[in-house]
Amino acid sequence: MTVQSFTDSKVTYETTEHNCTCGDWQFRGSKTGKDCKHMVALKRGLAQEIAKVERFLAIKAHVERVEIERRENASCYLRMMASPW
Repeated sequence: MTVQSFTDSKVTYETTEHNCTCGDWQFRGSKTGKDCKHMVALKRGLAQEIAKVERFLAIKAHVERVEIERRENASCYLRMMASPW
């Protein structure tokens, strides 16, 4: 993913969770294993997106359960209304 430099808006770096093209990572982080700030920002952004997806899926599952319950209730009501008793 392309991440913009924090100090120069004209500069971008190709960044993954395990690698970055910035000088800090190329000359220090890759040797020590310490993430550069671009990698940290990428991981933070990915974590936020994952949290959004998880919230969406939880809401979607809830809405689907409610819809199934409403359909079942409507079906029971219609059967009851069709009954001669």
